[in-house]
Amino acid sequence: MGLRWALTLLVLGLAACNGGGYNASGTWEGVATNRNYPYDAVTVRFILHDQGGVLSGSHYALLDVGWTYVGEVRGTRSGQEASWRVDAPNGYILVEGAFQGEAFRGTYTVAVYGSGNLTATLFLSRARVQNLGFPHGKGPLAQQMAALLEEGR
Repeated sequence: MGLRWALTLLVLGLAACNGGGYNASGTWEGVATNRNYPYDAVTVRFILHDQGGVLSGSHYALLDVGWTYVGEVRGTRSGQEASWRVDAPNGYILVEGAFQGEAFRGTYTVAVYGSGNLTATLFLSRARVQNLGFPHGKGPLAQQMAALLEEGR
């Protein structure tokens, strides 16, 4: 009985060190809304893999041509706080915020080298069915995303 109790305590201790047992793995979809122009938004998707707080995966954005691959996700999660970066040909995207169960709230910063940054408010939910299949208008946020991904710039 003593060994069983010790193993139980060890497993609980490891879970506590691993962000309290939270796992962010899955498909997350939502909207990044420009803080300066609330009618300017981009629909985004992250496919995350959470290995004990180390985040990896893929990022897609719904642009004029449909779902567009933006880049590879690399980041960390501590408890429910997380940040990750996606490098692209002409800059990067930085996401910072917190998971709250099946939701994520934070910021989505698009940085284009030589053009500055644009920060948006990001709301994501863990997708059960992929249902965000509509592009938003071509406002400043979508233009910044297009510049980020533009080849030969």
